[in-house]
Amino acid sequence: MKPLAAHGGKIAFVVIVAVALVLLPWTTAPDFTLPTMLGSLQLTGGHSREEAREIVNRMHDKSVSPDENLIGNYRSPEGEATLYVSLYGEPSAAAKDFRRMLLLIQPGGPVFRDFQQMSVAGKEVAFCRGLGQWHYFFARGNALYWLAADEPVAEMAILHLLESPPRRS
Repeated sequence: MKPLAAHGGKIAFVVIVAVALVLLPWTTAPDFTLPTMLGSLQLTGGHSREEAREIVNRMHDKSVSPDENLIGNYRSPEGEATLYVSLYGEPSAAAKDFRRMLLLIQPGGPVFRDFQQMSVAGKEVAFCRGLGQWHYFFARGNALYWLAADEPVAEMAILHLLESPPRRS
C-alpha cells in the first residue's frame, strides 16, 4: 500500500473537482438584473426566470433558450420597448447562439427584414425591422440580448443599453 503522500495529486484533484461542483450553480446563474432605464424609457414590468424562458420558447415554437432568461417591458411617452436577455454558463455559448441567430435572420423572411450588422458604441450588433418595431440583438459576456423597440425610441434605447455595464443584483 502506498503512503498517503503518494496519493497527494489524486486527493488534490478530487478536492478541486468537489469544490467546482459545489460552486458551479453560482457561476452559471449569475445575479443579473435588468436596467431600470433605457434612456428615457422606464422599466415598467417584466418576467423572470422560468416564465421568461417559456415566453421565449413559445415565441419560437420550440425550445431555444437557456434556463436563465429575463424580459423587461419599458415605456415612456415617446414609445415602448421590450428587452429579452438569455444568460448562459459561458460567454462562448452566448456568442454561438448569436452567430446562429445571424444566420437565420440575415436572409430575411416573413417576419424580419432590412437586416444589417453594424458597430454601435464599439460593439457588434445586428439590426432588423419587423412586427412594427426595430430590433437589435447582440452578445455581451455570458448574455444574449434582444431589444425590440418602437422606432422613435429605438436608437436611444440601444445606445443606452450598450453603454451601460450589465447590472448585478
